[in-house]
Amino acid sequence: MQCYVCGSFIEDNQPYCPVCGTMLQPPEPVYYDGMPPLEVQPPVSAPTEPAKPVRRKPHIALRVGMQFLSFVLCLILSIALIVTVVLADVNTLTSSGGIKQIITSLLVPGKAAPQTRPMLGVSNNLLSPELLYGPAANDQMQDAILGGDSNALVDMLYSTMQEMLGEEVSITKEQLQSFVEESTVTEYMADKAAGYADDILNGTENTQITAEELTQLVKDNKQLIEQTFEIEITEEQMKEIEANVVTIVQENDINNTIRTEINKAMESATSGAAGMGIPLADIMQIVRILSQDTVLYGAIGACVLLLLLLCGTNFYNIPAGMTWASVPCILIGGILAAPVAVLQLMPSVLGEYASFAPMINVLAVNHYAAPVIGLLLLIGSIVWRIVRACIRNSQATTV
Repeated sequence: MQCYVCGSFIEDNQPYCPVCGTMLQPPEPVYYDGMPPLEVQPPVSAPTEPAKPVRRKPHIALRVGMQFLSFVLCLILSIALIVTVVLADVNTLTSSGGIKQIITSLLVPGKAAPQTRPMLGVSNNLLSPELLYGPAANDQMQDAILGGDSNALVDMLYSTMQEMLGEEVSITKEQLQSFVEESTVTEYMADKAAGYADDILNGTENTQITAEELTQLVKDNKQLIEQTFEIEITEEQMKEIEANVVTIVQENDINNTIRTEINKAMESATSGAAGMGIPLADIMQIVRILSQDTVLYGAIGACVLLLLLLCGTNFYNIPAGMTWASVPCILIGGILAAPVAVLQLMPSVLGEYASFAPMINVLAVNHYAAPVIGLLLLIGSIVWRIVRACIRNSQATTV
């Protein structure tokens, strides 16, 4: 055996090193009262709880700056939403589909043409009954929309048919009303009205009413006329109708008459702006610019960009960015949608402006879109928070 202190070799079973005196073997345990000593147990450490995943956040100064920027972006988004809804209204009113739907509702209350796509509209005066049927038609149109017994289109066609058929026909306005609802007359007139509106916006004169079109309109509805009014239109009567149509179109110069009335209505509608030194041509140029689809799509794109920026400024908490974006949509959208909802639920509030009821119904979709999107964003942010909390709890229990 070798001493572990001085390295000297020592015989086995020697308790001390003879060179350095180091104890080489531990002493025998000493017992008191015949009892062995108590063994000391090493301390046992308490089990540690699993560490929960830590949610990392930027510094408080950065978060305060981001929240202020989110507030500024919300204000900008509010303005962008108002502009977008206004552009959408103009786009709808100046589109072929929107004009057809409004004109059809004005001509035949309760019947609306399907809207093809949102585009842009014209001045309200272009849709006035006076422009379509003359000064005396306004009261008739209002009575029709308010639920009166008369209908402007029915009244006009009633007298026209008497003249074109060349004899007194024993028909009622109820029969004529049924004919109008089932025939293609309303659709034809709505198409022409939309065409004239497009000509005004684009400065063209492409829309024309021809004698051939009117004659074909009578031929297309000949069977319906005979069934509804219980009459028979002979070949001689058809020739007489064709001659009368040619006379009406050519001698009365119906196309120039309509365009003249439209120009008068436009000048009357823009008389206030003209008094301020703004020419009608400049006004129409502004309307043409605002009526372009690219302008509307640009406004929608700006709103989407602002929404993404709000999520970006809250990159550490995306649901908060969605909540920020939902606030202006619900608030501004609710303000814009409330008047439309009131006028739809209580059309009598319009009073003498009841002829604008179909227009309000067409524009309702644009005003309801913003609050609906806001609600979807708010619901999405809540669902996101719930799912995120569930995922974190599941991760904490598995660690």
